[in-house]
Amino acid sequence: MGKSTLSGRIKPRLNAGCLTIAERKKRDGMPVKIVCFGEGNFIRAFVGYMVERMNRFRGFNGAFVTVQGLEKGRADEINAADGLYEIMMRGGTCSKPLEKLMLVKSLKGCVDPYKNYGELLSLAGGRELKAVFSNTTEFGIAYSREDFGAVHRNFPNKLTRFLFERFSVFSGSEDSTLDVIPLELIENNGKKLKETVLRVAREWNLSGSFIKWLESCRFYDTLVDRIVSGYVPEADLCGETRFDDRLLDVCEPFFLFVLEGDEGIGQRLPFVSFGREVIANGNLKFYRDRKVRILNGAHTALFALCLLDGAETVEQAVCDEVYNKFLRAALFKEIIPAFGAAGAENYAEEVIKRFYNPFLNHRFESIALNSVSKFVVRVLVSVKDYVERFSSAPPLLSMSLAAMIVFYERGSRVSDSPDVINAFAAAFCKVDTWQKINAVLSLSELWGQDLNRMPGLGRLTLEAYELIVSIGARKAAEEFTERYYG
Repeated sequence: MGKSTLSGRIKPRLNAGCLTIAERKKRDGMPVKIVCFGEGNFIRAFVGYMVERMNRFRGFNGAFVTVQGLEKGRADEINAADGLYEIMMRGGTCSKPLEKLMLVKSLKGCVDPYKNYGELLSLAGGRELKAVFSNTTEFGIAYSREDFGAVHRNFPNKLTRFLFERFSVFSGSEDSTLDVIPLELIENNGKKLKETVLRVAREWNLSGSFIKWLESCRFYDTLVDRIVSGYVPEADLCGETRFDDRLLDVCEPFFLFVLEGDEGIGQRLPFVSFGREVIANGNLKFYRDRKVRILNGAHTALFALCLLDGAETVEQAVCDEVYNKFLRAALFKEIIPAFGAAGAENYAEEVIKRFYNPFLNHRFESIALNSVSKFVVRVLVSVKDYVERFSSAPPLLSMSLAAMIVFYERGSRVSDSPDVINAFAAAFCKVDTWQKINAVLSLSELWGQDLNRMPGLGRLTLEAYELIVSIGARKAAEEFTERYYG
């Protein structure tokens, strides 16, 4: 059964039956060359986009399979659609929309390791397997103790077990090593993932020959840059899609992938020939810092203020005079001066234009997920550098921190780990407001250091906190921006 469309016609539910006989035959004949740990919107709009283009224009002839990351995931939906889904790239303006639709035929399905761990391990034995990608959020590349024989919940543990299975199937042959390409937004993501996997392998007392083989696998440091909003109901699209697609993935046209590592990857994965969209062995640190601090930093600096005020999307925020002024001041007066790199202003202007994209529906609620770890990576680094350069704390980024504290204190829309929530809860027991702020800033297990030691940060955070509580987030943002940068 399909569903009615805007025009009233019934569209077919997207699955393999929607393909021609020739398309199905070609698809069935494609070997699995890539395994993706993570099945969410981003990895399908990013890796799926690359694989589909490699197949269409570079003769790659390869499929990919995703692995469900959490116990509750989308494996059943993906498999019900036979792995087929569409990517809608949307940009332009409301009066002149740009919508480009790509049907991804390269995904062969999703494995749920919590139901069938053996199915995950069987993928490791694929003779033509070339690469592993991952997208498990900033929180995903972290060590967690689990036994070798467990159904692993931790991503590095899953990956270690997967790689050991491949090593065993191919008796440690040199040509069975893989490219391991993490997409998580943390510095030195490839190096950290490799370190974690090696630690797990040693703690499991796996053989020295496996350790040597593991060292031969190529782990890449990477940066990804594409805003993916996820599923958008057809009623919100300008045109119509061909199918009833429950996995429709909506993103911006902009695409940038920077990676650093073995130069031979271009022979194994021809996405490096995509021109300016993919940069191999570029100045990764520059691109990463620029993107994480400016684009992701802007998102994280805004989310709590906006959600406290009822603004639900990034576009709503930049179209609001108060939040636009706050954002521009935070970027050009605090984040970029702390960054101190040439050309950052032009990138920031481009980012703001991307935020205006009326079709992304990029929701602050998704940005709020695990926001403490995101704040550390995306915003706190700018706070630290600002303090180092100017011997004082940045006022608007301090307000962002204060807004996040209020957001966690009110708690109704908080989505974070129990450890983070419990740490905040203990601090919130303080009756005196200054003691409460001091207690939050002293949570070095969350921030990586006692933030009370940063000159002026405690005072500014307290000042902003009291203002938000007394007059509301929007008015507080307006007053703080005017007070320090009016």
